[in-house]
Amino acid sequence: MGVSTDGIIFCGWPLEEDAELPWDNEDNEDDGVEDCWRRVSGYKPLFELWTPAGEYVGGVRPPEDRMSAYGDHQREWDKANPIPFEVENYCSAECPMYAITVPGAGATARRGYPTKIDASFMGSVDSVKVEGIRALLAEHGVELDGEPSWYLGSYWG
Repeated sequence: MGVSTDGIIFCGWPLEEDAELPWDNEDNEDDGVEDCWRRVSGYKPLFELWTPAGEYVGGVRPPEDRMSAYGDHQREWDKANPIPFEVENYCSAECPMYAITVPGAGATARRGYPTKIDASFMGSVDSVKVEGIRALLAEHGVELDGEPSWYLGSYWG
């Protein structure tokens, strides 16, 4: 018997292994997709909590109510400004391979838990979402070739 993996169906563009992404460069090495999205979309925090060196402003952790207000503000902004694409790892944690995918156009079955899917969702992908993804990534030097396609992949974490 072999090792089971998570099954993934997605609509999008698998990227080359060495693809340069805005959140994956040395200037933004600690940024994830969410932090990068906030930065390029003009998010401004309610107030600054950290210095550029990653220390608390003033050298002391702020009171809990101030920390909560900071987090609440960020969550509200994130909800009002969702990332217009998803990033899917279709290989493994040790050797990630990524795809840019259309939000809501896909399904995942976690190992050991089969997922029943209605394949009719594979017939249509929102063209407005697709063009938005293309335009946004093109602004940051990522060109997506061709139309998005449907893929069946796996993830071994």
